Amino acid sequence: MSTKTQREGLALLEIFTAAAVFVLVTVLVIILLQIGFYAMRDRELVRKNIAPAEFADLRAEQVARLAEPVRWVNEEAGRVGMPIDKATASVVRTNGGGTTAP
Repeated sequence: MSTKTQREGLALLEIFTAAAVFVLVTVLVIILLQIGFYAMRDRELVRKNIAPAEFADLRAEQVARLAEPVRWVNEEAGRVGMPIDKATASVVRTNGGGTTAP
């Protein structure tokens, strides 16, 4: 059989060996990429994790700032900060008599 294979010009053993090596290398690359991905994801999650006490303090500070009626963001530039619902009401009160653009 090997003489027939060599006579026809087919090198089945070399073809199967090359295919097996290609498959093994591909699987190895996929596994290494997954390991790298999960390692990076875990590092990112640890970096982004906020302690519950810090989160509660941050949340309380944000809620307190939203409760303020109006505050200066930049007094020299005339910029104020206010909750969006109060800002919307102020704009409607100021410009409510006009028409809307098409």
